[in-house]
Parts: sequence; structure tokens; C-alpha cells
Amino acid sequence: MILYSIRYLKYYIINMVKDKNFKLEKDLAKYDKLDNLSLRDMNFGLWLSQKRQTFLRIIISFLVVLCVFFLVYSAYNYIIYFMNDDPVTDVYVPLSPRQVTEDLQVSAVEILPSGDSHDLAVIIKNPNEKFSVTFNYCFMSGDSNILCRSDFILPAAEKHILALSQDLPDGSGEIFLLVSDVVWRRFDAHQIPDWQSFISNHLNFEVTDSSFKPAATNGLSDKVNLSALDFSITNQTPYGYYQAPLNILLYNGSILVGVQRYFLSNFLPGEIRKIKLSWFDNLNNVTRTAVEPDINILDDNVYLKYQGATVN
Repeated sequence: MILYSIRYLKYYIINMVKDKNFKLEKDLAKYDKLDNLSLRDMNFGLWLSQKRQTFLRIIISFLVVLCVFFLVYSAYNYIIYFMNDDPVTDVYVPLSPRQVTEDLQVSAVEILPSGDSHDLAVIIKNPNEKFSVTFNYCFMSGDSNILCRSDFILPAAEKHILALSQDLPDGSGEIFLLVSDVVWRRFDAHQIPDWQSFISNHLNFEVTDSSFKPAATNGLSDKVNLSALDFSITNQTPYGYYQAPLNILLYNGSILVGVQRYFLSNFLPGEIRKIKLSWFDNLNNVTRTAVEPDINILDDNVYLKYQGATVN
């Protein structure tokens, strides 16, 4: 009797457990989102873990192909570079359309008398709106160098290049400007989104009280044949400059008749400077004067560093 009861109890417990498991499996959908994790998410995680090795192989294959591409690309460009017979060229050959540049435009050299010597002036223009340029140049007379220096031009700008008080040889040939070692540099559009606003903000110099007096009216004509130009210039930018070169141009209508170059040292924001210049010629036909700042505002070294007050 006791043995029979034990067997019956065992049979009842086993059936109860089986029936409970059956209900648990049947009602599993009730617990579809336990702790915000659904059965679909668990199935996806299981599938992802099963395919992990496949995805890893795909990523590694892609990186290998990318490395091979850049290796071949670099090797090709190095071969082209070292096969070039001329290591220094005046024309930069771009690899993409956004690097294409137009050549500098150079005018004829103007020769202006200056006392017993001559001043040389030439206009050079950069037609590229996104590129500044640095270069070397020489004023040439035939095969002879008169003056050689280096210079720059800002994007979409033109400027005068001057050679002052030059003694030109007698019987010299045509004088021209030879430009070499041209290097183009595209400015960062992220740092300078609006170039016109940038240049206006950095080269906002106001010239006032300009007065030109030829030798006959300047009060010094009895002693020396001396013409004079007086003007005031104000730095209306928020920047100070270690040195601010100025090209001074005198015109008779549209004809250039006199040039000069002046350097402002430590030109502070808001500062006003009064400038007095003279020419050893009686330039009585001047109808217009122009003052052109010649500062490479893309070069951080031209700006005065801020200096705070010293505390004792």
C-alpha cells in the first residue's frame, strides 16, 4: 500500500511538472518584452553572433582593397615625380579640377624718371579667386638682371611691383619682368567662407587729408626741385601689423607719373599716422594719388601679437 502510494505520487508530480512546462511554453508570448528586450531583438542578436566571422572577413577584405588602392596611387605619383627631368617648374600641374589655376597676368614695365635715376613699375594680376600665389621675379634688361626679389599676390587681386631709384645702363634693351618659381596656395574655405568680407576686414585703411604740392608751390623750390605729398592713414581694422608696406602712386589722369614705397611699423588698430613724402622732380601734372596697402594678410606672421598689461 505504501509502495503504491509512492508510485502514484511520483506519477502525479511528473505529470504536473510536464503540464506546467507546457503552459510556460504556451504562455511565453506574454513575456515578449522582458526588461525592454523583445524576442525579435534576441533572435537578431543570435543571428549577428552567428554571422560575426562573416562580417569580420568582409570588413578586413574592404580595408585590404583600400590600402592596395592608395599604395598603387601613391607609387604612380612618385614614379611620375621622379621621372620628371625638371624638379622645379613654374607651372603647377593639378590632379583635380578644383586645383586648376590660371597664369599670372603681367603688364609692360613703365619707366619713370626719378632725379638722376629711374623708377620701374609693373602691374601683375592674379585672376584666381581661390588661390594666393608666391613667386620670384627679376626686372631684366636683355640678359642682365636689374633687380631680383620675391613677392606675393592675394586671390583675385592685382598690385604694382616697384623697383625704385635704378641706374639703367646706357643703350639697354627692352626692360621686362621675368617671373619664376610660382607657387599656388588654395586658402581654406572653412576658415574663410567669405573672401571679400575677410579682405575688407583686414585691409580697411582710410586715407584722408591727401595733399600733393608740386615743386613750384611747396615752398622748397628755390633750394631744390622737390614735390611733396602729405596724407593721413587710419588703421580701421581690429588687427595690428608689425609692418604695413604702402605703394604710393601718382597719376595724371590714367597715366602713372610717379611712384614711392613707404613702410608703417607697428601699425596699431585705430591708429592714425600722418605721412610726408617727397619726389626729386617737379611733378606739376599730378591729378590723382593712390595708396595701396601691400600686406600678405594670409600670413600669420604679419600680425602684432596681443600683449596684456604687466602687473607689478
